Formats: sequence, structure tokens, C-alpha cells
Amino acid sequence: MVLNMTEGGCSVVFKRFINSLRWISFMKAEVYREMSLLGSVISYSTVVLLALAFKEFTLFFDLVLGLLICLAVVWPVKYFFFRRRPDNTKYKSIIQKIDASSFPSTHSARSVLILLIIGGFFHSYSVYSILAVLAFLNGFSRVYQKRHFVSDVLGGYAVGAVSFVLLTLLR
Repeated sequence: MVLNMTEGGCSVVFKRFINSLRWISFMKAEVYREMSLLGSVISYSTVVLLALAFKEFTLFFDLVLGLLICLAVVWPVKYFFFRRRPDNTKYKSIIQKIDASSFPSTHSARSVLILLIIGGFFHSYSVYSILAVLAFLNGFSRVYQKRHFVSDVLGGYAVGAVSFVLLTLLR
């Protein structure tokens, strides 16, 4: 194939190149958004509902109680130790202020909580390993998307681990 570099030929090739870069950029953003999904309310709720659907009531109650403990720790910290997000999210109400607070990352806390509860349920290093990689990718994506600083993600991981310890003490 011979490229026509005369009038308009070069601009067509350039436009195709630019469009392919836009597609790559779009896909990269989508991948990071999807990596953030593990710590989302939707993912956590799905895991909780699956536990209920499969009649794993102990797992169901651990997930629900673990989330309540996690939120009982995260929300006051977010309120009293408010830190602006890297993207400088605006807020008008107390609820929005808690959501706009960067420290600690609730997504990261939930991803570690899922890692520890589900990994313990299956007693499998493979499950622990897969969920640990997903939790790491979740935290990485939160920083990449400029929703959190690294310290927020690490704080979220710590909150998730502490929530799990408190859950095991309450059993």
C-alpha cells in the first residue's frame, strides 16, 4: 500500500493516528475506572447478595457487620480529619463533606475487608493472592484517577484490616 502524501493524504493518516490515540486514552481511563470497582458499593453489595443467595449466612453476616464496622471508623475520621481530594471535590452539606474527604479511602478499606473476609471463608492462598492483587490495583487506580493520595489508600487499607480484626473479636 502506498500512502498518498500529497494534498490531504498526510492529514488523513494524521487524523487516524490521533483517533487511535484517543481510543487508547479512553480505554486506559476505562481500565483504571474498572480497577476501582472492587472497593465500590456495587461490588461489595454484589458479594453480600451472592453470599445470601448461596445461603452462606455466616459469610453474609460477616460482610454486613464488617461493612458497618468499617463505615463506623471511616465516616468520623473523614469528618473530623478532613483532607481535600487531589481533584478538590466541592461540597455543600455534611454528607457531601464526608464524601469529599480524601482520607482514608473507603474504596481501599472495603477492598481489604473483602480480601480478608472472602479469603478467610475459602481458606485459600490462591483466593487471598487474587484478591490482594485486586485490592492493590484498586488503590493504584484511586491514586491514578486523582481521587486519593497514596497515604489515603494506605490509611484505607489499615482501616479495612482493623475492621476485620474488630469483626473477628465480635464473633
